[in-house]
Amino acid sequence: MALDNAYPTPASMLTTMAQWEALFALMGSGVILGVGNEFTPTLNSPGRQVVIDTGSAALRGFITNGSTTTATTAPTASGSPRIDRLVLRLDRTAVTAANWIKPVIIAGTPAGSNPAAPAISASLTGSWDLPICQYRANPDGSLSNLVDERYWLAGPTTKMTSPSRPSASPPRMGIEADTHRLLWADGTTWLGITQDTGWVDLSLSSGFTQGNYSLATRIFNGVGYVTGTIVAPNAIGSDLAIAVLPAAMKPPKSQQFMVYQDGGTLMLATAYATSGRAGQLWLTGNTSALAVGASLRMSASWPI
Repeated sequence: MALDNAYPTPASMLTTMAQWEALFALMGSGVILGVGNEFTPTLNSPGRQVVIDTGSAALRGFITNGSTTTATTAPTASGSPRIDRLVLRLDRTAVTAANWIKPVIIAGTPAGSNPAAPAISASLTGSWDLPICQYRANPDGSLSNLVDERYWLAGPTTKMTSPSRPSASPPRMGIEADTHRLLWADGTTWLGITQDTGWVDLSLSSGFTQGNYSLATRIFNGVGYVTGTIVAPNAIGSDLAIAVLPAAMKPPKSQQFMVYQDGGTLMLATAYATSGRAGQLWLTGNTSALAVGASLRMSASWPI
């Protein structure tokens, strides 16, 4: 058994639409960034229409453009709510080439409490769908709960060096050979692909006040950090709430770490994941050794 002839070559040219698609589909499918309003979807509930703004998209190597807004009428309402989907459909069985790509609404199955979105087509010979949005079709005929399902097409990954980055258009990934950093071009600027909230000072409770280095949190690339100095309150209890952590800083598992009091006394702090203290930072245990007005130094980290 032998391989089919390679194409395009002088001996075997690219001559069919199937060959065209197979070659150019390797570049991906999606809404093309920066063209028009990128097929942004909206609902016209009184008119029972789903509207997509101007834009352009690539589907399996074929390009479609929308220079004006396009409205598609929703299927007739059902006796129970359902979830419908608007897609751009590549229909290889269309009679004319002009109809090969068009907006199509796929009606979901009506269900009383929890309707599900219908499946999309992904055939390599029949029809292939690029999702744009889904919405709730209510029994009274109204349309609601729009969910944007677009995904975007970007250029190929670029290898570069930090002093000589190319233009950030078209949008694409980039790897800096000298720094080994992964970056993303959004069409205007090269951006580092990192998660970084920066330091955020905590609002303290139970009479604690900020010390020389304020108690703050930070999330960097999936790890949460808390560090700083606080001053003990005038009234000392047996179990003291320090602060409520930002929601994103709540640990997946309760974390305990040591706190250093002036004079070298070690104490225990807990960042809670569950119970009535979930997402809170407390000074726990050995608080009888806490001196009024003492400075407490703490530093801890945990995966988010």
